[in-house]
Amino acid sequence: MFDLKRFRKDKKVGQKAIQDLFNCKQSFISALETGRRELNDDHLAKLSEVFGDITPYITPDNISVFEFDKNANSTSIRTFDEIAEQRKIIVKSQEQIDRLLTILENQTKN
Repeated sequence: MFDLKRFRKDKKVGQKAIQDLFNCKQSFISALETGRRELNDDHLAKLSEVFGDITPYITPDNISVFEFDKNANSTSIRTFDEIAEQRKIIVKSQEQIDRLLTILENQTKN
């Protein structure tokens, strides 16, 4: 799950800007922010392309943003932070793998 509302507030971006980015209706943005709908991979890719690292706003799939905020304690916050850090490491690792594959492809062409 992606915490779009927190993302927007942190980035100081209005719903209209996200609406334009996704080419969708305001009701879709509202549904995303209330947890009735989820962002698909294309939406996440667009956000990442425009805003850079979005991993801090990705929450564990089995915990809604509301439940996390309501039930948060020091243990769950620490666990959440650890998950966010692990996701960052995974993204960086994937980027390194992609760069290595590009190098290998270029070498095999020569």
